[in-house]
Amino acid sequence: MRLPFLFSSLFVLSSLGQAAAQTISSPSVLTAISSTEDVTPYTTERDSLWRRAARVHAATQARIRVFRQSSFAVRGTRRKVESYATLKVANTSNAMRYVRVKREIRKHKTTGAELEKRFYYGLTGRLLLAEYYERQQLVRLELHEYPLREGREYGTVLREAQWLRGDYLHLTTHEQENRGKLKHYYYTQERMPG
Repeated sequence: MRLPFLFSSLFVLSSLGQAAAQTISSPSVLTAISSTEDVTPYTTERDSLWRRAARVHAATQARIRVFRQSSFAVRGTRRKVESYATLKVANTSNAMRYVRVKREIRKHKTTGAELEKRFYYGLTGRLLLAEYYERQQLVRLELHEYPLREGREYGTVLREAQWLRGDYLHLTTHEQENRGKLKHYYYTQERMPG
């Protein structure tokens, strides 16, 4: 008498288990679970910083029309590449003006160290992004944001974001355009031991 009850209970449990497995394995549920567990202030700010840096890269690459390279060798080699955008001068029809939008400096020291710096500028000459590399590994990234007027940066920095090797973030915001009261935020990625 107990045997049919046991079989029916097992059948119900197995069908519930299959339904649960199908529901959990669906992509929407998995992404919802992973996104709710992984979202922290650090990951939000880090992802935002990488997206904004990618936008600066894309905008700068689209503007580059001319570049200039120079080299220097004392206790190692140093190579500098400056890239320029061309802008029309407002008063004349054919005159062009060159604006530096990117500067790369690569150093190979006699000690074997390889250092690289990349600087990205806006059309008004303000520094937007700075990247520092050691042995082709990013060790520091700085992003500066300015208020915009007619699609160009003006005034002083509204927000500064800095990523450092070791997964550290430092954000500085200004309450006003004229560098009002500063607010500092520090983030770090907590790593699991192992």
